[in-house]
This record gives sequence, structure tokens and C-alpha cells, in this order.
Amino acid sequence: MGLLSNLLLPGRLRTGPTVLLPAKVKPDALLEAVQLADPTAAQDGEELLAAGTRIHAPLELTADLLRKLSIQDEDRLWAYRVVAERPLPMDYYDKFLAAGIAYRYGGWSLCEGSADDPAEDESRLAAVYLPEMPDQEELATLLRGLLRLPEPTAETDADAEAGTDTEVAEVAEPAEESSDEATASADASDETAAEKTASEEPAPEDAAPAATTADEPAPEASGESTSDETASADDSAEEGPSDEAAEAGDGDESDKSGLVQIQSGQTIVYTGADIQVTASYETRFPAVVAGLMPYATEVVRIAVRALEDGELDGDDLVLEPGKVALSLGNALDGPVVDAWGFQILEVEDLLPARRV
Repeated sequence: MGLLSNLLLPGRLRTGPTVLLPAKVKPDALLEAVQLADPTAAQDGEELLAAGTRIHAPLELTADLLRKLSIQDEDRLWAYRVVAERPLPMDYYDKFLAAGIAYRYGGWSLCEGSADDPAEDESRLAAVYLPEMPDQEELATLLRGLLRLPEPTAETDADAEAGTDTEVAEVAEPAEESSDEATASADASDETAAEKTASEEPAPEDAAPAATTADEPAPEASGESTSDETASADDSAEEGPSDEAAEAGDGDESDKSGLVQIQSGQTIVYTGADIQVTASYETRFPAVVAGLMPYATEVVRIAVRALEDGELDGDDLVLEPGKVALSLGNALDGPVVDAWGFQILEVEDLLPARRV
């Protein structure tokens, strides 16, 4: 390597993407790992070609060169430059490829001056790719079984409806009783007024002012007021229970099944047992998916990840979503890949390499 190359090398490595590994990997082993991201990957001399990118032969970096890269705690690392040579199958595929290799061999991904550890990436997930969106009810049923959530039953739905009808009837009965009582009271008032009028007819003319005073339409006003109160009671009886029943209906479905489903446009999000499953359409997808679906221009991606505020921790943050994704892939006949586009065949493939 010439003097000019030595001067330019730190800048090229820092710009990246560059894979920094604690040990040199055998070419055959590295090719096997890269073929999980692109089954057509092949060797080209000491280098590898995969989905429009070239993985250069490893360079040994000593402590002096590492310090130029702002890496202070390591005495020796092996650097693999990942360089895009033609249009990539998906945005930042070269960065994903570098991060995926680093994840599998306990290394770091150096890009734009920052050396990141993919094992600490909080966006880790497993995703299933399908040619078309599965039926929503079928997917929900699969998830309830995989997440060990209870199935909503017809009996439970019938009981909920019966309970709602009973509540409506109980609220409506007092309103009817008050309406009947108000009507009876109005009738009694009318009869009393009629009797008083009949008894006062033979009275002399000079008593007319008293009769006039007695004939004031107080009962009618009372009847109108009672009718208004009855109408308002009927309205409240009709409106009140319907709102309560609607609220009860909104909460019953998620409470009974334990699976919350939210749809926004063509994206569907399921949540349950501290795991989130998002089904959406994608037009750019990993090379391994493009190889399995060569004529697809749009695919469905079902991403499975642990909730940030859930109770899963440690390896379960990766293993539990991975188990769900692999089971979905087997049931729906779709490939499963990790966050960097590497195909997953066993759930343990999702765990990072342990550094010694």
C-alpha cells in the first residue's frame, strides 16, 4: 500500500460503511453469512459481491490507525470496507449489510465517522415478507394463538349484548313509570277542575268574579309542564343508555381477546403480550426477498418487535418477537429477515455474537 493510500485510508474507512471486527473471518464463513442477505452473493478474488455492493478484503488496523479513527480502547481490529457499485435493492442497503455482518461477528459498523454497535440498536426486529396482505381475521387468529391470548367467544358476545339490553330496559322502565304517573296526575287535575266548574254554575251573578278566579287554567299549565318533564325524561332515557352501551361495546372487543387492533389506511397494527405486529405495504425490500419474489414490485412486510415499555428484557427482547415472526412465516409461507435484511432460519440467529 502506497503512501497516498495510507493517507487516504482513514478518511475512506471513517466515511464507510466499514465493518470493524475483533478477528479475521475466513472467506467461506463470511460468504455464508452474506448469502443470508443475498443468496446470489459470490466471491470475486479476495472480495465478495452482493446485491450491488463489494465487500473488500480485510485490512488489519493497528492502534495508531485506530486512534486516527477515534477508537481508543482497541489495539487491533480488522476492517472490511463495503462499497456500493450500482443501484441498490433498497435504500442504505450497504449500511444494512455492514451492520448485519458486524452483528453476527461481534463487531462495529463505522459510518460517517461514528462507530456503532448493532447489538445495542433498539430498533431490532424480525419481519415476515409476503406477496399480498393476509386476511385480517386470519392474521388476528394466528396472533392470538402465538401470543397465547384468549379467543373471543360467541357466548361472551351474547352475554355482553344481553347485559346492554338489560341496562337499557332498567333505565327505560323508571322513565315509563314517571310518564304514566305524570299522565294520571294531569287527568286527575282536569277532573277536579271540571267538578269545581259544575258546582259553581248555579251561583248568583254577583259571585261571578269568584268563579272567574276559580276558572284560571292552572291545571293546564301544570299538565304542560308535566308533559315537558316527561318528554325530557324520555329523551334522556333514549340518549343515556345508548352512549353507555356504545362505550361498553368499544371496550369489550379488546378486553375480551387481549389483542388490540388499530388500522390507519393500509397499515394495520396489532398489540398484545408486550409485542407489536405491524403489517404494511413496501416497494423497496431486501435482496433476499427480491430473490424469492423476483417479479414483485410491492410486497407486504409484517414487522414484529417488543414494546419499549413492556416487561420483556434481556435476550427475550429479541427471541420472543423472533418466535412469533418465524411461526407467522411458516403459517403464511413467507421468508423471515432481521432488521438488516439477513434471512432468519432459527430464532437463535437473532442473537448477537458474544464478545470474549
